[in-house]
Amino acid sequence: MFKKIALTLCGAGLSAVLLTGCTTTPEQCDPSQDQGFFGKIGCTVSGSYDERITQREQRVEALKAENQRLNQLARDLFAQDALVKAQISEQNRMLDHAKSELYAVQASLAQKKALSSDLQDQITQAQQQIDALKKANTSSQTKAALAQKQKQIDELNATLEQLQSQLI
Repeated sequence: MFKKIALTLCGAGLSAVLLTGCTTTPEQCDPSQDQGFFGKIGCTVSGSYDERITQREQRVEALKAENQRLNQLARDLFAQDALVKAQISEQNRMLDHAKSELYAVQASLAQKKALSSDLQDQITQAQQQIDALKKANTSSQTKAALAQKQKQIDELNATLEQLQSQLI
């Protein structure tokens, strides 16, 4: 009789362990939480510990991939920033050249006593445009803004050529 009771209890205990193992999920098998004896056996038997490890490894791989993507994006932005700064520097150089040419035209016209008030107004206006463009170049720029500034520089160069042609 004792043997029968012991077998029944053992069978019931084994069934409880197996059922516990079947009902555990990876979220319930957190090693930082105390699962108790049967809980730990259930997590081991059900494979929830292994599944939890697999999920964590996949998460780490996904985060590594995201980190690589963000690093590449940062490198691209730094390269783009360097390109924009180079374009701004080139535009500033062109503006400085245009301004020095304007001063030369103004001095030449004054020396020839051919500097009328209309020509002086055109020169002053061109100088103001150059100063405004140079001031605008110190702020952050987008490609569209840089293209607009380049168009304005080209227009100023055309004005400068027109003024130089009046010297002759």
